[in-house]
Amino acid sequence: MPTVVQSECIPNIMEGKDVIANSPTGSGKTLAFALPMVNHWSRDPYGICGIVLTPTRELAQQIKEQFEALGGASLRVCLVIGGADFQLQVMAMNKRPHFIVATPGR
Repeated sequence: MPTVVQSECIPNIMEGKDVIANSPTGSGKTLAFALPMVNHWSRDPYGICGIVLTPTRELAQQIKEQFEALGGASLRVCLVIGGADFQLQVMAMNKRPHFIVATPGR
């Protein structure tokens, strides 16, 4: 059963509307935006479909894992964060990921 933030956000995002949500930790915010993004990608799975910018490396890693869980093996997600090897991140970007999850510093 969807959480409140998911019930409010997912239909609007699926209609192409912009959404801003504020909800407590653990309330399902990541799924509220990731599910519509992966759904859109599944209709045309070529090239970059979306970029998620998040304030911390830890949150970026969690979001990347959620995308991978939703999209399965065929979904390519690139993590672009500070503190990680820059050249490896460039190589990952050159592989044409479907989604990029990044922090502002990088």
